[in-house]
Amino acid sequence: MGNGVGDCMGTNIMHRSGRALMLFTALLVASAQTAVVAVASESDPWEYYAGLYLWGPSIKGESAQGDDFEITFSDLLDDLEMVFMGQAGMRKEKWGLDADLIYMNLKQDSKKTVRIPIGPGIAGGFKNEIKLKAWVFTPTAHYTLVDTERNEFKLLAGLRYLYLDAEVKLKFDGPLPPDRKRDLSDSGSNWDGIIGFRGRYNFDEKWYLPYYADVGTGQSKNTWQVFGGVGYQFAKIDAVLGYRYLKWEFDDNNALNNLKIMGPMLGFNYRF
Repeated sequence: MGNGVGDCMGTNIMHRSGRALMLFTALLVASAQTAVVAVASESDPWEYYAGLYLWGPSIKGESAQGDDFEITFSDLLDDLEMVFMGQAGMRKEKWGLDADLIYMNLKQDSKKTVRIPIGPGIAGGFKNEIKLKAWVFTPTAHYTLVDTERNEFKLLAGLRYLYLDAEVKLKFDGPLPPDRKRDLSDSGSNWDGIIGFRGRYNFDEKWYLPYYADVGTGQSKNTWQVFGGVGYQFAKIDAVLGYRYLKWEFDDNNALNNLKIMGPMLGFNYRF
């Protein structure tokens, strides 16, 4: 990871990375939209799909100094300044490409003090302020091993890109001096290679159970993700409700040892 959130180079990296990822996603979605006529032709067997989803997670982590923090979903709604979550893909016979993009910008200033004992009859607590900007971009390629009326199972491989701009301020408030403060910050990007699988089990022509899992490493110590849910297939749109868990372990981050994002997710995919 980089040196600090105040570093101009880190800010420029974030802006360049953000524009690049948004441009890539826009081009991918645009290509899917322009494919409506193409997929109608029997000579072009490519299938395209794109969608948006709402992930209502809690965000947990551990600072580089070993202090745990948590941002609940209700806090996230209050503290969220901007968010985008979407995916797009294409497939032909057994092969396919997918891309998933998440952007979050939030700031939490905890007004509550968590009481912890520091001596007989004396209590103190921690207050915290957390600023977090994150891009998560996951392009993958997949190959279908099983494709029957009931089951679909695919192996996948790809990359996970994380740009993280994190600042954690911790203050210990107690009746006895001195007050203790910790200001931790870091910004930069990680690329990790991932492998995994995805699939679905069809109950009938409409209802099905989708699932996904991956694990990887690279510039992060490790990263992994799982998802499971239930889906309903309309004529052109799939509605999916499920639970998603995403985690990183870091080696050399000045602000965080690990970061976890977990919670329910509702998504809609359109098939062209």
